[in-house]
Amino acid sequence: MTVGRLFQLTLAALLLGGCVVSTPFVGPGYDPASQRADGGKAQVVLSLTQAVLKDDSEARDLFRDYVEVVEASLPERHGFIGFSKRTELFGSNAWTMTVWSDAASLEAFVDSTPHRAAMQAAMGALVDARFARVNIDRRELPVSWERALELLENNGRHYYE
Repeated sequence: MTVGRLFQLTLAALLLGGCVVSTPFVGPGYDPASQRADGGKAQVVLSLTQAVLKDDSEARDLFRDYVEVVEASLPERHGFIGFSKRTELFGSNAWTMTVWSDAASLEAFVDSTPHRAAMQAAMGALVDARFARVNIDRRELPVSWERALELLENNGRHYYE
């Protein structure tokens, strides 16, 4: 391999290593056409998670499979407003953002069968995990990922603490 080709590959890896993709914020309690959340309460609960995955493709696939199962269960949950996820294309980090009408709805979701099964089965795929719950005004929806990451940084706790 030539020095020039090695340089190109190294540069591509560095540039792509920071690439992330995010899904749009969607859900049954959020109306993007009117840029507001439906319902009367002024405050909602924003739940954020960050998973740092092991460098093991089988474990990562398992984790992603369970994220999809949990995501599919969300619309059935009472109090669910909306959801977005974000992942590094060539990195180890994955994030989720869910918004709930109240803390009781979020707690019921956390204790639901799909979420509990995912937590038990996919915990082995993690190096670390961080989470935060923050009350926000409904008018802030949808929360940008830039803002969400700031809230996670300022309010987050590590799962293993």
